Amino acid sequence: MIDPSATARRWLRAFFLGLVILSGGPAWAGDTAESLIAEGVELRRLGQDAEALSKFEKAYTQSSTPRAAAQWGLCLQALGRWSEAEARLSEALKARGDRWVQKNREVLRDSLEAVKANVARVEVNGGPDGALVTINGREAGTMPLQDAVVVNAGAVDIEVTKAGFARGYRSLSLSGGQYQRVLIRLEESLAPSAPVASAAANPLPTTPSDGFESVSAQETQLNDAEPAGSPVYKKAWFWGVVGAVVAASVVAVALSGGGGTTPGPEVDDTGTYNPGAQP
Repeated sequence: MIDPSATARRWLRAFFLGLVILSGGPAWAGDTAESLIAEGVELRRLGQDAEALSKFEKAYTQSSTPRAAAQWGLCLQALGRWSEAEARLSEALKARGDRWVQKNREVLRDSLEAVKANVARVEVNGGPDGALVTINGREAGTMPLQDAVVVNAGAVDIEVTKAGFARGYRSLSLSGGQYQRVLIRLEESLAPSAPVASAAANPLPTTPSDGFESVSAQETQLNDAEPAGSPVYKKAWFWGVVGAVVAASVVAVALSGGGGTTPGPEVDDTGTYNPGAQP
C-alpha cells in the first residue's frame, strides 16, 4: 500500500528542486564566478595578466565575493593599475569572516602595502557645486567631493567643468604616498558680446536731432536736380566750361609776356638745333 504522506513528500521535494533550478539562484551564480576565477588564475600562471583581468572582473560582477575582489585586485597590481588595485584589495581585507581571506590575509596585506607605495591622494576643493571633476581623463564625481581621490603616482591632470563657467585645470606631479589638496574655483564665463552691426545693415536714424531737420538721400538728389528744358546758359556746367576757357586764355597771355613774342634759337635746314646761333 502506498503511503500518501511519502508521496506528498516526494512531490514537495521535486517541486522545490525545480524552483531552485529555474530561479538560477546564488548557488549557480557562485559556480559560474568560481569557474571564471579558476580560468583567470590559470591565465595568470601563463603570464597572461591582461586576459585574466576580464575573467576576474566578470566573476566580481556576477558574485561580489571577497575572493573575487582579491583576485581582481592582485591582477590589477600586476598590471600597474595601482589606484584600482588598492580599492579591490582593501575591500577584500575588510571581510574578516571569509575563510579564503583569512587563509591569504598576510599575502593580501603585503600586496596592499606595495600598492600604497605607488598611489597618491588628491583632495579637490572649490566650486561651484555640481561642477564635474575629471582626473586623468576619468570622472571622479561632482563638487563637493566627499573623499580624496586615489590616483597613480606621477603626472596627474585635474579638470573641472560646468556649463556657464570657464574651465578650471591643474597639472601636478605626485609621489607615492603623497596627499595633495587642490583648490579650483571656477569663474562665470562672460556672455559673448553682440556683433557690431554695419552701417549698411543698420543705417543711421533720420529722425530730426539738435534742431536740425534731416533730409533723406532721395530728397537731396531731387533738390540738386536741374529742371528739364532750361536754357543752356542757365545750366551750371555751361558756366563751368566758360570759366575754364577764360582762365586758360589769361594764363597763355601771361606766359607770352603781354602779347609780344621772343624768337627761339635758329635751326638749320635739317631742323637740327644750332646752339651757336644767335637770336
